[in-house]
Order: sequence, then structure tokens, then C-alpha cells
Amino acid sequence: MIEVTDLLEPLKLYNLTVKDDHHNNVTEFFDSLVEKSGVSLEENATLVKNFNDKKAFYEKSLKAISKKQKFLGFLVFLFVIGLIAGAIFIFLAFAPSTLNIWIRVLFAIIGVAALAGGFIALIYKLTTGKNALTVLKEKSEKAKKDKEQALLEAYNQVAPLNALFDNNMPALLFSKTIPLIQMDQYFDRRKFQYLNEKYGFKENTEKNVSSVYIQSGSILGNPFIVQRNYVQEMRDKVYTGHLTITYSRSVPNGKGGYTRTTITQTLTATVTKPAAYYYHDTWLVYSNDAAPKLTFTRKRTNANNMNDRQKASYVKNFEKELNKKVEKARAKGNSFTAMSNIEFEAFFNAINRNNDIEFRLLFTPLAQKNFLNLIKTKEPYGDDFTFIKDGPLNYIKTEHSQLFRYETDSTTFQGYNIENMKDGFIKFNDAYMRNFYFDMAPLMCIPLYQQHQTFEFIYEGKFATNISSFETEIMANKFGESYFKHPDSDTPAILKRTTVQTSGKADQNIITAYSFRKIRHVELVPTMGGDGCLHNVPVEWFEYKPIEKTTEFTVQECKMGQIEFEENKRNGIFNNIIEKYSKNNAILYHRGLISFLATSLENGYIGKELNNTNADSVEKEN
Repeated sequence: MIEVTDLLEPLKLYNLTVKDDHHNNVTEFFDSLVEKSGVSLEENATLVKNFNDKKAFYEKSLKAISKKQKFLGFLVFLFVIGLIAGAIFIFLAFAPSTLNIWIRVLFAIIGVAALAGGFIALIYKLTTGKNALTVLKEKSEKAKKDKEQALLEAYNQVAPLNALFDNNMPALLFSKTIPLIQMDQYFDRRKFQYLNEKYGFKENTEKNVSSVYIQSGSILGNPFIVQRNYVQEMRDKVYTGHLTITYSRSVPNGKGGYTRTTITQTLTATVTKPAAYYYHDTWLVYSNDAAPKLTFTRKRTNANNMNDRQKASYVKNFEKELNKKVEKARAKGNSFTAMSNIEFEAFFNAINRNNDIEFRLLFTPLAQKNFLNLIKTKEPYGDDFTFIKDGPLNYIKTEHSQLFRYETDSTTFQGYNIENMKDGFIKFNDAYMRNFYFDMAPLMCIPLYQQHQTFEFIYEGKFATNISSFETEIMANKFGESYFKHPDSDTPAILKRTTVQTSGKADQNIITAYSFRKIRHVELVPTMGGDGCLHNVPVEWFEYKPIEKTTEFTVQECKMGQIEFEENKRNGIFNNIIEKYSKNNAILYHRGLISFLATSLENGYIGKELNNTNADSVEKEN
């Protein structure tokens, strides 16, 4: 069992305990799912082998067809060449010669006929009988159907296991390995309200930022979220155009005179215009009342990729700059003082801190040791993090989390080959733990954060909505932007929520999709040519004109788990609700929430209809 004191040395804890414990927990969990599903591993192995054999046979048939088609094409080519050669022979037969012309013609005709007959016979043999191309194609089509049937049988056999996967499993397994870090099913309104009112954490109100993933939780009662946003921003883009010109010029001919020559030149011109760019941005946000006035920013130093000589040189140069800063601070009467551990000062590099007392309170000798170990060690990520402290809110941005997709859905772990499914399940959850853990590692390096435990909060205030804007935008993005984007759009869309009203347990929202239509322009750029004249070089560029589209969208909490929800959906229990309230007869479940495109915000849906479809999931409405 991991104790609070174990969190005080996060790198050591991961290498000695967490890494192997989590791998074992994930392995045992998958095995328990297989046992619960009742799926036979032996039968699955047989069905998978049957599919692989039929797949290999089908691919072999395709290769045989391709080989025969190429050979037939080659024969047809030779046949045409032969006919051309025969025509030449016949032509030559009429050319002047001592041999009788009719004898020459006869020999030419016999030669051509023999050549053509031989090719025709060979082609006939290849296109008829059991090796005929048509026969091979028929066999290949049958092999394709056999392969597809074998795959369907394998999927059907493993269906009970596929039905057990839940998109919240990685988070639950994380908490199983490290119980001191609790992961929420979803980011509920109460936790957001607490973070907002107590710590000043705000929603994403910018039109160019949309939430695509969020995982909330707490470390010893101190709340955190990991959020992944889809961001659009305007950046300058350089467009390039070309124009080819020709002109004449007199050049010395080496004989005392000049010769006119034509010169060809390609002129190049550029224009710079704003263009829309899109990217994903992942941050960990953590709140803690320790050192509530302290602010600073530190950025990665890449120390884990330095050798010992480079590290020593880096620290020496940093110390010179730090001494200058200390002298300037003293001259101005400020209280900035350097830590005695210059190596920590250099590699943590938070000299823009505003409160020395609180900084020293957080970064004790153990904290300094932890950070230096984390920063200087190559594996698994080293110094790849930015750390911003803004009062009680801490922001961590790591390079590894920009490249890793935490989000899963019900299909992430599904398949037909249990052996491959298990391998994929274990690899993903091991990577999930590694990435998430080392997002949190900078926070765990600070002992005071682990010693400052917040009492579990109970928010009693009223909420304007049932579901936070973060989760609503995530649900919309799970649907896919194609449901919301303007039909004239030439770019991706940023989806933003506006709640129109709450109807019981459901939120009736408007999703606005912000995107751009690209308008083509051609700008003529005067460019000097080698002929000494200006030429208008055409440069094509695009204007990004903002466009938007709104869609009515309903979101609510679902009182049943994903497995139960999917089973009820397959059984048609939701059909009446979907047909009545959903515009496209589609409904989506994700981490305890459901959503659908609403037929109308005034359709009378209040949220309890879906939860009351199953007797075991009825929630009493008060």
C-alpha cells in the first residue's frame, strides 16, 4: 500500500513501485474481464488462426491474379510486336530479291501465322481451364467472403468481452494503483464551482478554444484537472508565386563583337497574410492553499540531455547572471535572495518569483533534491515541463502529454484477437499511467503539497447549469465536428457551448461551430527582373473569412454505467426517446454523461426519461 510519505520522492516511487504494480494491476484486470465475459481463450485462438489462414489464402490469390495479369499484359505486348514484325517481313517480301516473290511472301505469311498462332495458343491456355484468370478471380472472391465470415465469427465469439470495456477504466486503474490520487468519473459542476469561487479557476470562454478531454480528481483532497483543448489561432503565412520571363541580351562572342542571346528567368515573390492554424494543448491544473501568494514561471532547461561538462558550464554561467540580479535587487531595496543550492536555482530557474519566503517554504532541501533528480534523469521524460504558479493555482505543461491522447471510448480496446487486445490494453494503460504520473510528478516533488490536505468540500450553492462547459464541449467534440460545422467551411471548427436553459436534470444548449471559409485572391507583386524591368508576379493567397453555425444540443448525467447503457441501446429500450427528442436518432454516452442533437430546445425533455427507462437505474426526482 502506497503511503503519503511515499509520494515525497516521486521518481523513486515510480521506478521501485508504481511502474510494476500498475502493470500487474492492469494485467490482472484484463484477465478478470476475460473470466467475467466467459469467452474461451482456446476457441478464440482457433478462430483467430482460421481467420489468419483465410486472410493469407485471400492475399495469396490476389498476388496470383496480379502476377497472371502482368504476364498476360506482357504476352499481349509481344503479340503486338510480333504482328508489327510480321508486317515488316511481308513488306520486305515484296522488296527486290533473286528469290521468287511468291516464295518470299509464302514464307513471310507462314512465319507471321506461326508467331501469331503461338501467342494466341499461349494466351488461350492461360485464360481457360482451371488456371484461367476468370477462374482465379472467382476463387479470390470466394476467399474474400470466407475471410470476412471468419472475421465475423471471431468478433461474435469475443463480443461478450468487447461489451465489458468502459472508457473510464484507465482512470479507475490509476486510482487502484495509487489510491491517494482519486480520479473522478467526470468533471462535475460542484468541483468546478469550488475551483472557480475559491481559487479563481475560470471556464474557457474564448471562441478559439474548445475542450476535447478533461480528467478531474484530487491528491489528498486537493483538486486537479488535466485538460486537453483544441485551439485555433491566426498566424502569418507566407505565400509564394512564380513568373517566368524571357529577354534578349548582347554578350561578348570572344571575337571582338557581340551576340544576341535569349535568357529565361523565373521570378519569385511572396506575400504574408494571416491564416488559421489548429493544434491541441494539454495542461494540468492543481490547486493547493500552501504558499497562496507565490507566483513564478519556470521553463524547461533540457538538462537531461546535457553531459556533466555541459551541466557544470550551464550552472556556472547561470550563477554569474543570478549574482547580477541579486545585486540589482539589493540596489532597489528588494528582498530577492538566491538559494544556497545554485544547481537547483539554475535548473529550476524560477528567478521571477515574487515571494522569497513562500518560495523557500515550498522548495525545501528534499523538494530541491526531488526536482534535480526529475530534471536531470533521462528516463522516462526528464526536464520536459513548464511550471507556472499563480497563487493557489499551479499549471503544469509537459511535452510528453502534448503527444499522448488520454481520451478513450468504448471501441478503444475492442477487437477480435484476445491476445492482441490484451497487449494493446496493457500498453495503453501503462502509457496512461506513465504520462499522467509524470504530469503530476513536479507537484509531488513538493513535500508541503502532500502535507497540506484539504478537507473534502461539499458545495451547497445553486448552479446555473447541470453540466460544466468543459464536459459539454467534450461531448460535442465526441460527436464530431461534421454534425455542427457550417457546410461552406474549409477549415476545422471550434465548438463552443451556450446554455439556453436547464430542464430538470438536462441542459439545453446551443453549440456554435466557429470556422472559416477560404476566399482565393491573387496579388500582383512588382518584382525586378534581370532585364531591368519590373514584372507583376502573381501570388495566390487565401483570406480566412469567419463563419459560424449553431446547433441545438442536449446533455445530461446518466445514472447507468456504459456497459448497461450500451446493452439497453442494443435492446432498443431508448428507441422511443431517441425518435422523439433526437434530431438524427443518435445518442452518445461518455463517462457518465449522455448527449444528443435536440429536435428543439422546447421539446419538453427534462432528463429523467432516459434514466427511468431501466428499473435498476431510476433516480428519484425531488
